[in-house]
Amino acid sequence: MGYFDDLEIVQATQKLHGYHVSKPINPPYFSLCLLRKGEMIVIRDGRRHHLKAPFIFWAVPGHVYQFLSVEAKFRRETIWLDMGGARARRISRGLEALPSFAGLGVPLTSSMETALLMLRIINLNRHASEQTIRHRIVVYVEELIGLIFDAVFCGDNTCHGCSAILEAAELFKKNPAARYDLASMAREYGMSYETFRKKFKRYVGQPPHEFLLSCRMNLAVTLMRDMAHPVKEIADACGFDDISSFSRMFRKKIGFYPRAFRKKMEEEPS
Repeated sequence: MGYFDDLEIVQATQKLHGYHVSKPINPPYFSLCLLRKGEMIVIRDGRRHHLKAPFIFWAVPGHVYQFLSVEAKFRRETIWLDMGGARARRISRGLEALPSFAGLGVPLTSSMETALLMLRIINLNRHASEQTIRHRIVVYVEELIGLIFDAVFCGDNTCHGCSAILEAAELFKKNPAARYDLASMAREYGMSYETFRKKFKRYVGQPPHEFLLSCRMNLAVTLMRDMAHPVKEIADACGFDDISSFSRMFRKKIGFYPRAFRKKMEEEPS
């Protein structure tokens, strides 16, 4: 088994609920959930707990859970990660040992950094079969657990001053093909570019230009899986001026040139 092969993302979803009452479940996997917006009731082993966003909580095998809306008029947004494997079991034991709210989880002062990490995991999990991607999922999960420990022991102060950076990162994720003047963006946030770059790397894990390229490559991989899209069209859709620069970057980030990547997909059993 490889170093990063002891964690499996069984399911990763972002959900927006209207009024909803789940059936009681004894989960077979360890689950992390970010209540990003709204309120909900979590019943664990018959005891009701009223949670208000932002709040991150976990569900572990051996306990019975039920999830309910507070009232019909309230909508809630949740992001779920269901995990299996030896690493997931270690994470579960570590979180269960933390001082937490009713053994369930931790209230947050901001959900931005936590949500960004979880959405990044969801996006990467779509391509988890790629060896060059799988290890990043594990790294981001461990970073997510670090944020939970920060919230418990440091009062969740790690997000202080990073909202502008996370806003920029979300913008890159939502529209990676757009043309960005990073120096102008930094000025709009009241920073020099060097400060913007350093803070971006600190909070997101990559400098802004590298993160933007990663977002473009994630989009490229998604489009490449649809054989109806010519490579030139995909290069344009991902914000590249020409197919040669796109091909070189695709090879650098994904490990194959675009046409070789498609050939590999055609050879894989369906």
